[in-house]
Amino acid sequence: MVKYCILILLIFLSTVCSLSQTIDKNIIRNDTIDCLDGFESLYGRSTENKLVTYWSEAPMIKKDSKSYLKLICEQIYMSKYEYQDLFILLLINEDGIPYCCSILKDGKLMKDEYKKQILDLCKQLKFTPAKSDTTKMKSVYTLVAKKNIKNNQWYFREYILWD
Repeated sequence: MVKYCILILLIFLSTVCSLSQTIDKNIIRNDTIDCLDGFESLYGRSTENKLVTYWSEAPMIKKDSKSYLKLICEQIYMSKYEYQDLFILLLINEDGIPYCCSILKDGKLMKDEYKKQILDLCKQLKFTPAKSDTTKMKSVYTLVAKKNIKNNQWYFREYILWD
């Protein structure tokens, strides 16, 4: 009986490991080819797919980025994206400027023209840089656009920071 439990556990773990290796296929690389590679080199496989941050202060989106967030929401709305969440991965340099942007998961269902416009707008966002003590560092930020079911409008939770 114990052998069967161990066998089932091993099968489960091997399935989880193989699924974690297919995460690469869910990232759209149309913006920058090295985006996924950059993310993995900073935070990926060496930490067993768990994001470990090496900064004492996480990056924060600046208020003057609100207009770009609204434009991104308009583009998502015009694209008629059918899901209720859209995840955008941003790699941010030491100055708080995104140098790589990728739409995660179901973004492949969106037309390329809208993806390009969204990714171009993401590069205009500004952040306070992540810091480790007083040293500015590269960081990662995930933007999550949500769809309001009642009125079909898109928004970012970051709006709460400024209201």
